[in-house]
Amino acid sequence: FGSMSKSENRLFLQDLIPEMANEVTGFFNEMEEQKNVHETIFVSLPSYEDTDLVPTIKDLYLKADDETKLHVCVFDQAEITNKDDVFDKKNLTYLHTHPKNTKGVGWARNHIQNFYTNETYFLSLDSHMRFEKGWDTTLKNMYKELKVGGYNPFITNYAPELIYNHEVDLYEGDLKEWCNPIADHWGSNRGCYVHVEKYTSYDGKRAKKNITDDKIGDFFPSPWCSLHFLFTEGKFNNKIRFDPDHFFSGEEYNVTLRAFTHGYDLISPKQHVVYHHYKKDSVKSDPAMQFVNNTQWADLDSKGLFNNKMIFTEEPALASYNYGLGNKRTVDDFVKYMYQTTGKNISVDLD
Repeated sequence: FGSMSKSENRLFLQDLIPEMANEVTGFFNEMEEQKNVHETIFVSLPSYEDTDLVPTIKDLYLKADDETKLHVCVFDQAEITNKDDVFDKKNLTYLHTHPKNTKGVGWARNHIQNFYTNETYFLSLDSHMRFEKGWDTTLKNMYKELKVGGYNPFITNYAPELIYNHEVDLYEGDLKEWCNPIADHWGSNRGCYVHVEKYTSYDGKRAKKNITDDKIGDFFPSPWCSLHFLFTEGKFNNKIRFDPDHFFSGEEYNVTLRAFTHGYDLISPKQHVVYHHYKKDSVKSDPAMQFVNNTQWADLDSKGLFNNKMIFTEEPALASYNYGLGNKRTVDDFVKYMYQTTGKNISVDLD
């Protein structure tokens, strides 16, 4: 078929084997679709009354090597619809609802997944972040490097600390240990890896993890999924839907377990890509606004935690549960993996 165009190839094949006309059409349509979405990134960005949403989006686009390859979906849960010019971008999908209508962070992430349109990659973020220059190229290259190495990459960790200028005094003499990209202050490469050990010494603030001997090349296994920084294949959105029952607690444990059993390899990035602001949920231990604004939060929060217990114990009660485990690895495999990477046994009651 060397001298034929794609349309001529299609007609030739359909005439040659007419009983396969539908398959031929589907094949060429898929080729065209793959061409159109090649190397694109679907970015999930839920926000709840966050004043840092616009700066986050602007920095996301500014620091990307090719912003035309992004499809950013923002779910803005705020009293007033945001009118900033950045939301006029053709490759940005803007969703809005009043905060009183929200059903939680899992519900928001799940809703965003409905707007996935077969992009090559998937990036999950929060609405209070900053980015390294060329973050998109860096993530794609890391993904490809791991893929060549035989892994099914699920690049994730608790991103280095983002410290706003007016908050420097909160960190006293500890500042040199942490990244402050706004002030162009860098800690050591090892100190800047932030790993919150929820099942060991997590103190409600933050915990550092040095890179140990269990590296994968320049990478190392990540025993926990962070949904403020997760980069993987775009098809993740078809394979694993975020559980809308997760109002706030337990969603990262849920995705960690399910991604692992679906065959994804959880791996921390080998270089800095994004920075996350932890103030609301760590430094001052301020309650999340979802709790403040919803008097039914305890009941709502318990649903996701119950689901976690059921899938961990593989109870038959969840036979019709749509947000369950994969069949590539078992829960026992997950427990062993967690012990190998942390030295601790995990608990069913983790949130």
